[in-house]
Amino acid sequence: MAEFPAKLLKLLGDFPEKAEAMETADLKKELYSCEKVICDQEREMSEDAKLTGLKDEVKELEAPYKEMIAEHKAMVKYIVHVLEDRGDAVSKDEE
Repeated sequence: MAEFPAKLLKLLGDFPEKAEAMETADLKKELYSCEKVICDQEREMSEDAKLTGLKDEVKELEAPYKEMIAEHKAMVKYIVHVLEDRGDAVSKDEE
């Protein structure tokens, strides 16, 4: 059997032993059950008014920072463009 990522195993507790002992039909039922829990939790999270409000507030608060970063990234790209048009390639070693 292929090795399962250790990072995910840490989340599972004793489930791997239980799963290994389950019949195929029971594993498929468990798979369905897990998928249902995921769908339900994702729906509840998207319907959580407080969480949605906080996400919107974060977007609003970080907007000026993101706009400034985007503007300066565009400036960097334009400077590189102008330098390349002048035949002066930019290397990572230059400061």
